[in-house]
Amino acid sequence: MIHHSTFYRYFDDKYALLGEVLMLICKPVQADLNQGVDFMTAISRVMTANQAQLRNMTSQNKSTTVYTDLTKILADNLKTAIISDTTHPLITQLRRASQPEFLAYAYAGMLVGIIQKWNEDPQTTTLETFSGSFKHDMTALLQTF
Repeated sequence: MIHHSTFYRYFDDKYALLGEVLMLICKPVQADLNQGVDFMTAISRVMTANQAQLRNMTSQNKSTTVYTDLTKILADNLKTAIISDTTHPLITQLRRASQPEFLAYAYAGMLVGIIQKWNEDPQTTTLETFSGSFKHDMTALLQTF
């Protein structure tokens, strides 16, 4: 219930606002990584805690911008963790990669694909349940490359 000029004083457009909201939602991921929580569990916590907001943002908005923004935010979280003191195994592997930034985006993109499927298909297992087997499934998948 604000005037549009007030809105544009703080945001360029509704997508800039959406990016800010997504950054706030994803902020706990870095704290969890710093405490040694695995990445999928950290994401699962954020997604479960904000399930209604994320579903509203994505299912009501047919634009893929939401997923692009979410991928960038998650990749930025990973890249920030790379230069921090985090000793999380995923971050350690990213540090060792020849192209850590690309690998961070690849991992974030894969995760956003999972979130997209989770939001669009009501038959998809809950993200919390999924995170329990994700590490095992991902390890098996990576061995095929």
